[in-house]
Amino acid sequence: MKKKGRTLKKNGNVVYFPHIKERLMEKGLDSLQQKKYKESAELLKEALQLGYDQPELYMALILALYESGQYDQARLYCKNLLQEGKGDYYEVIELYIMILIQLNEHEEVVLMLNALFEEQNVPLHKEDHFKQLLSISQKIVSGEQLKTAQEEQVQEEKGKLPLFSGSFQEQLVRIGELAERNIVPFRNELISYLSEEKAHPILQTMVLNVLREHQVNEEVQVVKLGESKKVNPANLTDVFDSSFYKQLLFFAEEMVEQQNPTLFELMKDVIDRHSFLMYPFPVLLPLEEVAFAYYVYASELIGENGNIGEHTNVSEEVLSTHLRRIRELEEISSPNI
Repeated sequence: MKKKGRTLKKNGNVVYFPHIKERLMEKGLDSLQQKKYKESAELLKEALQLGYDQPELYMALILALYESGQYDQARLYCKNLLQEGKGDYYEVIELYIMILIQLNEHEEVVLMLNALFEEQNVPLHKEDHFKQLLSISQKIVSGEQLKTAQEEQVQEEKGKLPLFSGSFQEQLVRIGELAERNIVPFRNELISYLSEEKAHPILQTMVLNVLREHQVNEEVQVVKLGESKKVNPANLTDVFDSSFYKQLLFFAEEMVEQQNPTLFELMKDVIDRHSFLMYPFPVLLPLEEVAFAYYVYASELIGENGNIGEHTNVSEEVLSTHLRRIRELEEISSPNI
């Protein structure tokens, strides 16, 4: 009998470990509590595939999919619950309506809520909330959204600053607030800003993070500090989870962390700023040479001689090129972070 993953194989047959479904359910709920929504969804799906067919699993899975922006999948599971009559009917309905709103399916929201009120079976504690959702969707369907947009435009013309105007700090605040807001009205402006050669690279990184968090699933052009490429925000990782950053930090750790922890922390602080600045591009390449250049630069900052014997194969010319680039990035990043 040979172990493999979560199963045992015997005579060609797959035998699952006892209670694995329940354990996956527990881990999925733990991840949900910790707001690790994608991880939670994967664990709960696996529990479902292994036969854990309980309403609480479906509700947790739908919530994890909703919070991770996987609205289409969440919608399918909600539909299945409603069709099979599983779970608390009105809890499922409420979650289904919230998913429809995220998908801009306001006509379906109006039809569903009107039908509920006609049946006169809406619980009292949900009546006000459902009426508010119905009112919002009715306004959008009937054209009230256009009127609101026109009113906002008038306010802008009276002095309200657009997204990318005013001081650097004001723009930082505006973009930061978009992480918790509906970005549809700003979507084109945000995407356009990424390809502007005069755009501030720190603001561009923040814009990319906003698009990534909102799961914007389309290719966008990023032009930043002489680099240019197309990326899909939905497929990007966090700047500090990127392979470029992790490898660069690994080389830095190998170089000085044990011998001089204080110097390493200074190196890491500079690398963090520059990685955020250059995202989604690497700071510099090749990474091992660049780590040495950061070591030399950080040593200079504290008045030490940055010279490691095993790295003398990095020529003065190459080192000078890397240091010049590091100083350029530092001039851009230091005053604003």
